Amino acid sequence: MSSSTAKSGVGKARLIAGSLVLVLLLAGAAIGVSVDRMWVRSAAQPDSPHWKHKKHRSVEHIVARFREQVNLTDDQAVKVSAIFKRTMKRAKALRMTIKPKFREAHQQAHKEILAILRGDQIAQYKKLIENKKRRMHHMHKMKKHHPHHDIPKGH
Repeated sequence: MSSSTAKSGVGKARLIAGSLVLVLLLAGAAIGVSVDRMWVRSAAQPDSPHWKHKKHRSVEHIVARFREQVNLTDDQAVKVSAIFKRTMKRAKALRMTIKPKFREAHQQAHKEILAILRGDQIAQYKKLIENKKRRMHHMHKMKKHHPHHDIPKGH
């Protein structure tokens, strides 16, 4: 095998390995978010229609609801609270490290998509992206002004 063939093989292997690491990292993040949504938040959900309000997402509130539902002792509640606090801190740090990687992956996907589209399709694609950005900005603005209100998907 020639050295250029060997180099391209090594480059391809590195690209595959890097892609696999990124996919596994993103999959882990997705699983973590899903578990958070399904387990922790459902354990914290009171009967109030405004359960998403910040005070209902506090560790203390989550532990109180969890304590009630699982019948925790005082000692267990203290330990569970410490676990939740540690986990939330780690999850926040993880989100901060993953966020740029997500952005990078999306930017790369946009470049690749633009490379295969025709001129008229590029204009339509850019319009779609701009509309999505506008919707996301609107949703963010709504959440900022009305954090305890649920914003329907697609608005």
